Amino acid sequence: MTEYSESRLLPFRAADLFEIVADVEAYPSYIKGCKRVKVLSRSDNQLQASVVAGIGPFCETYTCTVYFDPPVSIRVAYGKGPFVHLENVWTFHSCHEAHERISTQVDFYISFLFRAPFYQIMMEAIFKKMVQETIWSFEGEVYRRLRYK
Repeated sequence: MTEYSESRLLPFRAADLFEIVADVEAYPSYIKGCKRVKVLSRSDNQLQASVVAGIGPFCETYTCTVYFDPPVSIRVAYGKGPFVHLENVWTFHSCHEAHERISTQVDFYISFLFRAPFYQIMMEAIFKKMVQETIWSFEGEVYRRLRYK
């Protein structure tokens, strides 16, 4: 199984950052490798989605359930598709820097294991770079949406 985690301190409210991560339908517009997200069902605290993700000619479709605990965390649990295991967790911790400026620590965690050894080996080779690009894309989207708020 492959795992990765990263943290960022961002100068925005936890609730605003939570809203951006919770907007899964927007992911294809700013996350490289996320080709399509279709929400299959939605309730107050969770949704089920079908996701098409990939790089170049390698695309896979999987389903997942996204659990919301506003504005504290978002957890993605694997449903069906090419994985044996997939878990993704975002947590948002409100904090203050000097002079009472609003800031939030965002923690990101992901772990996965593909059924096909070929995919697992291929993804392990590029995984860290891909996840870092996803985090940078998220940060870019945050600044694009919130810079004037």
